[in-house]
Amino acid sequence: MNKEGWEVKKLSQIGTIVTGNTPKTSIVENYESDDICFVKPGDIIADGISLIKSTENYISEYARTQARVLPKGSILATCIGIVGKIAILEKEAATNQQINSIIPKKDTNSKFISYALYGARNTFNHIANAPVVPIINKTQFSSIEIPIPLLTIQNQIVAELDELNNILDKKRKQLEELDTLAQATFYDMFGDPVLND
Repeated sequence: MNKEGWEVKKLSQIGTIVTGNTPKTSIVENYESDDICFVKPGDIIADGISLIKSTENYISEYARTQARVLPKGSILATCIGIVGKIAILEKEAATNQQINSIIPKKDTNSKFISYALYGARNTFNHIANAPVVPIINKTQFSSIEIPIPLLTIQNQIVAELDELNNILDKKRKQLEELDTLAQATFYDMFGDPVLND
C-alpha cells in the first residue's frame, strides 16, 4: 500500500489519554447497582482485540463523578502487569488504574488505532521492561508513536483486517471441530484410555 500521506503521530496527538481509577470500595453506593461497565485487565483477551459491551464488574451511577467514564469507541490498553492487551468500548465504561485509554479524535477510526496498537505490542514490552511488574505510565503511553493515514485509508485497512480475522476465526473453529471429531473417533475405536487396558 502506498504510504504517501501517512503521518507518524504520538498517541496524545490522536486523542485524549485517560488513566483509569477505582471508585472507593468503602462507599457502598459506588457498587450497589450495575449501571456502568467497569473494565479490568481480565475483561480483555490476550490474543486479539476485545470488543467490550459487558464486564465482570460494574459501578453504579452514583460512582460516575468519582470514576473516569469513557465514551463508546474509546480504545483501551493494559499498561500494568500484562501490558499491551487491547480493547474497544462498544458502550460507555470506566476502567481501573491498570488501563490507559484513548478517546480518539473524529478523524480516526478506533479499530484502526486498535489494530496499530495490537501490532505494536513489542513496543509496549520494550517500554515496560521491568524485572518484577511491567508498567507503562501515562507519559510513556502518550508518547508511543504509530503511523496514521487519512481516514478513508484507515477504513479500507480496517475492512481488510476484519475480513482476514473473520477467515482466521472460521479456520480456528474448524480446527477445534476436527480436534473434537478426532478425540471422539479415538474413544469409539479404543474406549477410555484410562479405564481400557
